[in-house]
Amino acid sequence: MASSKVPRAPRRYRGKDIMEWLDIMGIQDTLTQDVKSTPQLQNKQPQSSGVGVFGHTISYQSLHQLGVAILGSFKGINKKAFHFSDNAKENIRFADDTSQSIKENIDGFLSKHPELNTGITEEDEADFPDVDYSSASEVKEINIKQSEITSIIWATGFGYDFSYMSPSLLNDTGSPAHCNGIMNTEHLYCIGFPWLRKKKSGLVFGIQEDAEFLVEKIKNTQRQ
Repeated sequence: MASSKVPRAPRRYRGKDIMEWLDIMGIQDTLTQDVKSTPQLQNKQPQSSGVGVFGHTISYQSLHQLGVAILGSFKGINKKAFHFSDNAKENIRFADDTSQSIKENIDGFLSKHPELNTGITEEDEADFPDVDYSSASEVKEINIKQSEITSIIWATGFGYDFSYMSPSLLNDTGSPAHCNGIMNTEHLYCIGFPWLRKKKSGLVFGIQEDAEFLVEKIKNTQRQ
């Protein structure tokens, strides 16, 4: 598995689902307009799973325990081999540090709101930091012939393509230019983007609030 800088969050912490903590703490209601750092708006959502009772944490180390070789970021392929960057350890540390930061923020919040402390501590082996980077593979190249690779399935994910729209409606990244979902051309709106209005805009439970906000804007425009 090729790795990258993807943040990690524990599935549960101190007796609650991590998403419940982030909601209680108001982090998910962080307004886009209040975020000063552009890179923060481009951060990926932490990966987690809902499989099993209460779901579970997904980490590079938990995948390694299942037998997955954790390589660095994918660099490219030629007729002979796959090539990977030498950053597997860096990516593991980034995920570990993110999870630790989230837990420290929750602990800090509970120190000010002790009435919300459940008193529950849960041991989560998948969330234990990989301090010696034992999960990181040293492999930088995989020879296609020697590894007897005969088929390749590209799982490329998906992205936006707004080339059908006028360039005047798009921003520098090729996405619709908007402020809180209101585009710079009258009667045009958009929804469903990460950080549309708030941190939670890119999540399922954040869509309803954005939809209600835009519906009111449309109603007011019609009244006017």
